Amino acid sequence: MHVFAAGINHHEAPVDVRERFALASDAVPGHLRALVDAAGANEGMLLSTCNRVEFYGVAADPGRAAAEVLRGLGRAVGVGEDETRRHAFVRLGEAAVRHVFRVTASLDSLVLGETQVTGQVKDAWDAAREAGTAKVVLDRCLSMALRAAKRVRTETGIGRGAVSVSSVAVDLARSIFGDLGGRGVLVVGAGEMAEQAAIALRSAGVGEIVVVNRSAERARTLAERVGGRAAPIEQLSGEMARADVVVTSTGARVPILGRKDVRSVMRRRRYEPLFLIDIAVPRDVAADVGDLDQVYLYNIDDLQGIVHDNQRARMAEIEAAERIVDEEVARYVAWVRERAVGPVLAALSRRLTEVAEAEAERAIRRIGRDDPEVTRAVERLARDVVGKILHGPLSELRRAAAVSGPESAALVDAAIRLFDLEVEAGEAAKQALVRAEEAPETP
Repeated sequence: MHVFAAGINHHEAPVDVRERFALASDAVPGHLRALVDAAGANEGMLLSTCNRVEFYGVAADPGRAAAEVLRGLGRAVGVGEDETRRHAFVRLGEAAVRHVFRVTASLDSLVLGETQVTGQVKDAWDAAREAGTAKVVLDRCLSMALRAAKRVRTETGIGRGAVSVSSVAVDLARSIFGDLGGRGVLVVGAGEMAEQAAIALRSAGVGEIVVVNRSAERARTLAERVGGRAAPIEQLSGEMARADVVVTSTGARVPILGRKDVRSVMRRRRYEPLFLIDIAVPRDVAADVGDLDQVYLYNIDDLQGIVHDNQRARMAEIEAAERIVDEEVARYVAWVRERAVGPVLAALSRRLTEVAEAEAERAIRRIGRDDPEVTRAVERLARDVVGKILHGPLSELRRAAAVSGPESAALVDAAIRLFDLEVEAGEAAKQALVRAEEAPETP
């Protein structure tokens, strides 16, 4: 069984593609089960965030399973197979494990070092465990990935600086307005991303913060938390007419602000500049809104420039974090190989023990004395001989489990042939000892 990863993320797919693959949170469990079945996977979990929809699985034929996952994702959202493959990625074996670890440690995020993705990975793992699709291999992989993320957070300074989409959005607002003191802010949405944006803007010293959300109660709760006020969704246009900065982060499946809506707002504003930051996926604001005069529209992909500047400033911390991930991936891979070779070690021990016990019993019958001391002595001699004979082969097979490649697989094959061991376990061990290279971006 091999780990694989497949899906859509911000590296390969722009926001207009990612929003088509965005999955409603309440639909994720159903999609998870369908993808596991379609792929014929033994294990699987589905991570769905604003920047990625990725499936992590375990299968005997990971390449075929990954291809089926991508087909299933495309069918689920109504995107054709060719287009899905064009924007998708696939990782197999150790490359897949490294991808999972890097995602969990926020080394693959739009904003390196942000903390939200680690919690999202844990939530996705918990959901898979509840669904019964995360078992021994994924459980070990995710537990070690979370350990790596904790080490990255505590042993490096990657968490310092602009480490959330919201803080990057504040930096972008500063680049437009300079001092944000006294600027009016409208936050549309009351989820986690909206809350982070509101808190970041409050810390930046903005003036009034107004929160609009379809749930009036959630809007009031967030407004109280950031020292602002809540307004009903029906007053969205009026509040936009008074705001300098508008941040949108709702869970709507289609844009809530179109060109006609914003044109009407601009007339009421007498065409004073309006700064719109849309950090939702799918997007809350139609793309052509940015063509209107005096409207400055930025979506989540537009934050990349500030993100890249931030990455360059923290390159030493990133390198340290990558080394930690490499160490933890190596530990996981060693566990996989040792686990795969385990049945061969057990079969070898069992085979020689059975031979020794049979010969000890035959020797006792030949002696012909019903003497417990003699019986124990012969049995102990047989066990000692087996232990001494097994020491060399077992040591070499354990050494093979610590490395990868054809030589290690050949050693396992030799043990199977020499000692006439059960072949199925040996084939699994040999496969695990051959390192899987990174697959192309499409299967």
